[in-house]
Amino acid sequence: MRRHWMPMLLGLLASILLPGCASVIKVPCNEPEISNWSAPSVYVVKLPFVVDPSLAELTEAERVDPLLQLQAVSIASNLGQSHLTLLDAPPDGSCDITSVYDKVTASKSGAFGRRLFRSAIFVWGDIYETDGSLYIQTYMRVFWNGQEGTARITYQLSDWEAPLQFAGRFPSSTIIFPPRLLTRDALKKLADGAAELKPRAIPDRDGPEVAMPKSFVVAGSSRGWIFLLSRSGQDAWLSKDVIAEQSIGLVPEFEFVRAVAAYLQYAVDGSERSARISEESLERFERQYPDARQPALKLPLAVGDVIRGTFKQGRRKAAKAQNAGGALTLASACPSVQQVAAAVALENFEAKDADAAPVDFEQAIERTADDSDVLTLSALGKIPSLCTGPDPRRDVDTITRAFEDARLIDAANPTAATNLLNWYRLLARLDAAWLPSATSSRQFTDKADALERALSFP
Repeated sequence: MRRHWMPMLLGLLASILLPGCASVIKVPCNEPEISNWSAPSVYVVKLPFVVDPSLAELTEAERVDPLLQLQAVSIASNLGQSHLTLLDAPPDGSCDITSVYDKVTASKSGAFGRRLFRSAIFVWGDIYETDGSLYIQTYMRVFWNGQEGTARITYQLSDWEAPLQFAGRFPSSTIIFPPRLLTRDALKKLADGAAELKPRAIPDRDGPEVAMPKSFVVAGSSRGWIFLLSRSGQDAWLSKDVIAEQSIGLVPEFEFVRAVAAYLQYAVDGSERSARISEESLERFERQYPDARQPALKLPLAVGDVIRGTFKQGRRKAAKAQNAGGALTLASACPSVQQVAAAVALENFEAKDADAAPVDFEQAIERTADDSDVLTLSALGKIPSLCTGPDPRRDVDTITRAFEDARLIDAANPTAATNLLNWYRLLARLDAAWLPSATSSRQFTDKADALERALSFP
């Protein structure tokens, strides 16, 4: 009995005592769950990549999902404070994302059981044949839980008035990535390298093979090897280098998963490490898609733009001052023309630094002009640098159009309406020097009054 409980006890202690570790469990798809033993900053739930039944004789295709499981473990080791659930397909091969998503997100039971305290990423896919060619297609959905998926900005017009509140959220719709050609050469490479992907008892490619643990902690890495500290059995080592070699270019969407997961971690810890992991992963993802004009890429690329803009904004001195001082003020963000002239002469306004993040937000608006969430986030991202960019009038016009379009697209969304109303109120108080041509403060006062009446009498 003592020997039976010792590995489990060690695994439990590792989960609690080793900071920055990732926990991993493998469970059947019809019994999805997560674990909170590692106090994760982000959860990732990987469903099986289902092979079309018509490809039953193509046994090489069955090797893709095991490799993607290992790639997910590699991502978890890279992130640290995270949790990964690997779902195994049932005998009939079916694994329904709707059922998995509902079971994982709806559970409220237990501090350490199936209860989400942070946001969760769900990723799944299909392998199928069309016109004699084999394709793999990846899907991703994020359950935004708590503050990680929201953005809030408070704008103080004056000391005696209630502050204006602006809010937005990241898209929660499913991202459908473009299908990628799965070549026979890629499948042969998987078959030839299958043995090297096996877990080892020691960090050596010639070490004894061991079974993949069902529940373990990614306790660290050494010389390109990932150490899996099992909670109930044999510890194991995985070669991170072999996983990378085998998976290069196969499913670059996992780099996007890593980028979003690192962003979620950044939302919790604010660390530069998390931001760098996310940015580098976005770069690797985008390099695999040189043609950014594909319709299916618009949403993930726009999300990437917003994430980059968020990091740049977080690095700016003005953003740090905002976090320390609370609400933005009209006087500090949009002073009089005379004050601006003096500031430019004295400090040159740090124009280059101030304009870095808004460029990403504008690009996101251009990519997804029909997504109200992205429009709102992009507008929010530009507000902190209002009146400090090289063309303030253009910035004001861009934000106005984004809020107005978000309201038109999602007319039933009260947040979109409140954002637009408060924006009109803010513009009504701006110095005329900051307003777009052919507009006036009075016009925005009238627009605010009209929208407020419309909201009061639906």
